Amino acid sequence: MLDTEELKQLLQNSSEFTQETEMLSDIDREGYIIADLYNPKDAKAYKVWNGAKYEIRDYLVTVNKNENKSLEVEVHGLLEQEN
Repeated sequence: MLDTEELKQLLQNSSEFTQETEMLSDIDREGYIIADLYNPKDAKAYKVWNGAKYEIRDYLVTVNKNENKSLEVEVHGLLEQEN
């Protein structure tokens, strides 16, 4: 897992990321994100908010408030279905 400083350096120094704003253009400047950096040439960022539900590659990612009113992120692998 990258910490904030490592992510910032990756975004600033990598030739694959021309501008930080390209990946984060639709994301608020405050709060948390889930960053999919598996393919640096097609990096994606997803906002973490209560009720969020994303299908990221082969994973279903959901965000909900728990009983302590903290945000909880759950990641479930998706099974491949044969046709």
